[in-house]
Amino acid sequence: MVAEYGVSLRQIFLRTIMHNNERITWTKEWLSKTLGIVVGAVFLFSGISKMLNVTEFAFLIQSYGLWWAANFAPLIVIIEIATGILLVLGIQPRKISLFAILMLVGFTIIYGYGHFTHGVENCGCFGAAGDKTPFWLVLLRNVFLILFMVVVFKQTNIDPVLIKWKPTVVIFIIVVSSFVSGMTFYPLPMSSSVNESHSKNNIIGKVVSEVSEPLSKLLTADSSYFVFMFSYNCPYCWNSIENLKQYTNLPKIDKIIAITTTDTANSALFKEQFKPQFPIYALSSGDTETLVKGHPTSLFIENGYIRQVFEGELPCSHFMKQMIEKEETIDTNP
Repeated sequence: MVAEYGVSLRQIFLRTIMHNNERITWTKEWLSKTLGIVVGAVFLFSGISKMLNVTEFAFLIQSYGLWWAANFAPLIVIIEIATGILLVLGIQPRKISLFAILMLVGFTIIYGYGHFTHGVENCGCFGAAGDKTPFWLVLLRNVFLILFMVVVFKQTNIDPVLIKWKPTVVIFIIVVSSFVSGMTFYPLPMSSSVNESHSKNNIIGKVVSEVSEPLSKLLTADSSYFVFMFSYNCPYCWNSIENLKQYTNLPKIDKIIAITTTDTANSALFKEQFKPQFPIYALSSGDTETLVKGHPTSLFIENGYIRQVFEGELPCSHFMKQMIEKEETIDTNP
C-alpha cells in the first residue's frame, strides 16, 4: 500500500509539473504572438501613413541631412509594411523579430542624429506631418518596441508551420503598397546642378526693375536684400534653409526674403519644419524666368542693383560673408 501510495504521489507530482509546463509554454506562446501583433500593427500603421504621401516622407529624410537616402523612401515604406504584416500573421517570427529589432535600432539612431545635428522635431514615424511627439517620448516608445521584439525572439524556438493562405496575403499587400507608394512619390533630383546657359553675368549690375518688375515691387531702393528663390519640391532648397537663417546677422544684409513659385505643394510641411522668420512671396515662373533657371538661386541686391548671383545650396554665414565682401564693387554710375 505504501509503495502504491508513493507511486500515486509521484504520478500526481509529475502530472502537475507537466501541466504547469504546458501552461507556461502556452503563456509564452500567447505573449509572443500578442507582442508580435502589437509591434506588427505599429509597423503597419507607420508604413501606411507614409505610403499616403511618400514624397513628403522623402522630404523629411532630406531634413535629416540624408539627401542621398531620399529616393529610397518608397523602399523603406514597403519594407515597413511587409515587416508589419509578417509580424501580425506570425510568419517566421524569430527571423522577422530580429530584423525588426535592427530596424528599430537604426531608426532610433538616425532620429537622434537628425534631432541633435539638424534640429528635427518631427520624426516622421507616422507620416510626414503626423507625428509631433517629443524626442524623449519617441525614444521611450522605440525602447519598448525593441524590448517587445526581444521577447518574441527569445520565446520563439521553432517557427510555426506556415499556413498556405498567409504568403498570398503578404504578396498581395506588398504589391498594393508598392503600387500606391509609386503613385504618391515624386523622385527627387540627386544633383543641384543648374543649366549652364543661365545668363547670370548678364543680370549682375542691372537694376532689379529692368530684370523683374514684380520682384522690384517687393524691395525698397535704400536697403540691401538677400533674395532666396526656391521651390517647395527642391531638396537642395530645404538643405539651404538653416544656413539662410544665419544670414540675418551679416552686416551687409538688411533683409532676407524668399521667392517661390505659385506651386505651394509641401508648403505646410516646409513651414512646420523650418519655421522661417523671413517673408515668403509667391511669383509665377514667368515673373522669375529672367532671374533663375534652376533652384535654388539667390541674389544679393543692394540699393536696387543686383550685385551677386549664387546658384546651388547656400554655404554657412561665415563663407557667405567672405563671398559678399571679396566681390569687387560694381560701378553703377551712368
